[in-house]
Amino acid sequence: MIERIVRALSGTESDAGGDATAGPARWTLWPRIYAFGIALACAVFLYNMHFLPGTLDASPWLIEDDARQFLAWSARIADSTAMPGDMIADYWQSVSPPAYHLLLWLFGLFGLSPREAAAIVPVLLLALSAGLAWKVAHTLTGNAMAAFVMAGLVMISVTAGDTITSATPRAFATPFFLLFLFGLITD
Repeated sequence: MIERIVRALSGTESDAGGDATAGPARWTLWPRIYAFGIALACAVFLYNMHFLPGTLDASPWLIEDDARQFLAWSARIADSTAMPGDMIADYWQSVSPPAYHLLLWLFGLFGLSPREAAAIVPVLLLALSAGLAWKVAHTLTGNAMAAFVMAGLVMISVTAGDTITSATPRAFATPFFLLFLFGLITD
């Protein structure tokens, strides 16, 4: 029974004619499971971030190590006269990419502080990276189950370090690299 379920999930279950199933039945289950997993992980992260003590609201000084440096100047986004003559803020503002500055400014338009943006950006980047990893793996293999496993391994590798969770400009490297790979293999 279990072998039949595994064959059906992997798209190798044969019908009465002996042909392996292809088409919609093969392509719909694993992407849906993967999308559900991504949505569930994001929902759990957002719940923990907003409702559990010791996270974003209950601990205002809890910030990822690298984010502290890149957010040192961020008070200047809301008030351009903040921290006059502060050399550290001047330095970190000068080395932050303009797109990163724009991203923090856009979050500010929605009433979110840069510290709150630094907590939300990793969720968005992880979801984007997971989707792109699955697309790259699926394009390379053509098998949804293999793409699911390969994308899962990529996400384990990405989350093992603190690159994406730091919400610094280097956090965007993984989604940009996966986007580059997707463009390279589909060209």
